[in-house]
Amino acid sequence: MARPYLFIGIATLVASFFALDSGKVSIAVIMVSAALFTLIFTVVKKKKVISGIILVVVCLLVAIRLCSATYFVESKNKALEGRTAQITGNIVRIQENESNFSRYTLKIEESSLKIAKGLKVSAFIPADSSLIPGDKIEAKVVFEAPTEKYKRANFANGRYYNCTVESFQNLKEPSLNLNRAIHFVREEIRESISKGGSSEESAVLLALIIGDKSNISKQLSLNVKRAGVSHMLVVSGLHLGILCGFVFRLLQSRIGRLGYVLLGSAIVVFVAAICLFHVSVLRASIVYLVMLLSRLVLKNYDSLNSLGLGIILVVLIFPYAFYNVAFLLSVSATFSVIGPADMLIKAVSFNKMGVVLGKVMGYVYGVLVISVCAIICTLPITVYYFGFVALIAPITNLVVSFAVSVALIVGVFAVFISFLPFGQFLCLPFFAVARAAAGYFIFAVNTIGSTEFGVLKLPNNSALLCFIFALFFVLAVKIFYDLKLSRKERALSAKRKNLKISP
Repeated sequence: MARPYLFIGIATLVASFFALDSGKVSIAVIMVSAALFTLIFTVVKKKKVISGIILVVVCLLVAIRLCSATYFVESKNKALEGRTAQITGNIVRIQENESNFSRYTLKIEESSLKIAKGLKVSAFIPADSSLIPGDKIEAKVVFEAPTEKYKRANFANGRYYNCTVESFQNLKEPSLNLNRAIHFVREEIRESISKGGSSEESAVLLALIIGDKSNISKQLSLNVKRAGVSHMLVVSGLHLGILCGFVFRLLQSRIGRLGYVLLGSAIVVFVAAICLFHVSVLRASIVYLVMLLSRLVLKNYDSLNSLGLGIILVVLIFPYAFYNVAFLLSVSATFSVIGPADMLIKAVSFNKMGVVLGKVMGYVYGVLVISVCAIICTLPITVYYFGFVALIAPITNLVVSFAVSVALIVGVFAVFISFLPFGQFLCLPFFAVARAAAGYFIFAVNTIGSTEFGVLKLPNNSALLCFIFALFFVLAVKIFYDLKLSRKERALSAKRKNLKISP
């Protein structure tokens, strides 16, 4: 087993799937089986006793975490169901804020029910309350049993408890915490972006920079899905990679390995914070941080093993992570890039075409390969949840990927400048460039998406067949890459022999 952490990461995701339905026996069977497999391959086959023990401990930790979380959440909800309480709490996050209702994540500090103290709950208020993160309230709440629909929508985000606020009072004693500070920073960014330009362009920049898609029109959102570029408007590992990659190339060799890790970590934390530590962004950040730190700590760094370790950490923090679609798409897309796509890119060279043409062809080939691999690896998820797959996605990615990179990099730079002295004026030219790139993205996506060309509709129950197809594709790429590698090694060996024979 070359990549044990990837194997355990996959097993952890499967166990997370059963955790929502209180499948404690299933969780135990899956993780114990994973521990036995890793033990056989590391200790018995490779004689790595310490590594085997560490891997078994990881499997047991995952099993204990999932089983205990399932039991704890289930018992708490049964104890709270239908009960009324007077509580004092802080607003942590705005989930929804409409004209006739609001829903917030509320941290309960004090409660007439001792069992509710310290819990984070999803609080429904049947009116627009205009509360913001950091506000402190007193309220009368009624706890409700989570439905299956609620579980699948909220448990993955760490909101295990649900209540309706019958009456509340804003204590006007705001809690000076990180969430409140970030809220005001986001409002400043929103104001800077909204100066000039169409509302649609500003909406795209808001989605790219602070992860807020609420202002994107339904038509554009639909066309984005049809064009197969939904991932570009959801802040994830792709956006972290774009920002980190740009900064690293800009600095090049001026920073060492430690500087590389520290700077990359700072960028990741900044992006996660500015996106309100949203669960999908936070998970992508955890995976990316693990991959960064692995470069510093591990001698034999392996991206796929680091991805597996990132998955394990995410599930340890969010036991029901499997039910977050954005997380599943992020994991499968990341796997496609550092797995089959990386192998296919390394297997083909355009050096014989010259420097300029070789770079152009390499870029086009790389974008197409990454897009195709991402489509195939995310196919089971997109078919199961959305019922269709956009076959036109490789072309759309090739057409708009550069514009998204420009809009994101220049937009973030403009945001940074806007907080400097006279920044509100100095940032305008950069926001103009970012809006132009966003405008091109909108035009291209609307043109391609409105035709519905390349949209293949598939029934949800075909997700299993799609998974089998994706698995065979990955295996075929692996075999192809190994064959190409062995041919190169044989050619290099023959060349060395010829050099030794020749006088």
